Amino acid sequence: MSVLVESIVLVDQMVALALALADQALVLEDGHVVAQGSAASLAQDASLTRAYLGV
Repeated sequence: MSVLVESIVLVDQMVALALALADQALVLEDGHVVAQGSAASLAQDASLTRAYLGV
């Protein structure tokens, strides 16, 4: 049995919408991953959303 995994790289200024649609997300700063995890957990992290996502 084979499993097909699909991924999409999305760069968007509408962060709240992007996180609402995504299962997993990561935040890049200067090309380095500074946060990653479920989109829901990233959206709930107040310090992360203030610092990187402008929400």
